[in-house]
Amino acid sequence: GGMSRISQDCPPFLVIVGNPPEVPGINSVGLTRRNVSPEVQATLKDVHRLLYRSGLSTRQALDRIRAEVPKNPETESMVRFIEKSERGIVK
Repeated sequence: GGMSRISQDCPPFLVIVGNPPEVPGINSVGLTRRNVSPEVQATLKDVHRLLYRSGLSTRQALDRIRAEVPKNPETESMVRFIEKSERGIVK
């Protein structure tokens, strides 16, 4: 949005809003338009919950995501994106 400043990387499949930026959830409208199944959307919601609502550090959340969340191309893409981020992700 106008006058917004994003100084860190924004993980894929998520919605970023506000100033300062917040991550309220997944982009379910965009995912539905792209025919992403409800099951995959549910796993992305689990990833979001672990990253943003669990109180864990990013590293701890990634460890739990690998251990607990079913693997699919979308979750793997998000995990790789976060691991490769040099600036960190919007928290």
